[in-house]
Amino acid sequence: MGLFKKKEPVFNLENVEKNKQKIRELFNAAVEDGDSYKVLHAHAMISDYNAFTRVRTSTYTNYIFGYKEEGYSIVVMSVDRDLTSVGMPRYIDIQTVKETNYYKKYCQAWIVYEDSKTYGYGTELQIDDHPSNTQYTTPDIKQEEEREAFLDFFEKYTEHLRAMGRKIKPWKR
Repeated sequence: MGLFKKKEPVFNLENVEKNKQKIRELFNAAVEDGDSYKVLHAHAMISDYNAFTRVRTSTYTNYIFGYKEEGYSIVVMSVDRDLTSVGMPRYIDIQTVKETNYYKKYCQAWIVYEDSKTYGYGTELQIDDHPSNTQYTTPDIKQEEEREAFLDFFEKYTEHLRAMGRKIKPWKR
């Protein structure tokens, strides 16, 4: 009967707290006035298929994502899997954002840009949890409260974009 029962993810709660602390420290070191931002971990996977060699490659990128409601400020920076070093922070100006999307099934938020030639199509942020045995992203990331706070912000951010005249399709939380 329990043959197809889904296993509950296992988290090392001590490591979860250490990772949250590392994320905060890295963000504060890279961003001026970092304590005024709320932060969470995100990741993205890009797959590419080469028909000639019949090889599929996947690239995983981890991010620290910071946001604050004052001025609708968003900062995204890449971080290594071990949470030891970060890339240059990228400040996302709300004027450059065309639309937002959220896909509940995948726990995935999208920020799509107006000028795809300059900024690229958009930023994909998977904001789900990662148990201890994850292979590709940072293990022991559990951020239910942070995710809900971000989604509250993201809804307000989307409404502000609509007030600016952007035509954004409704999305459900």
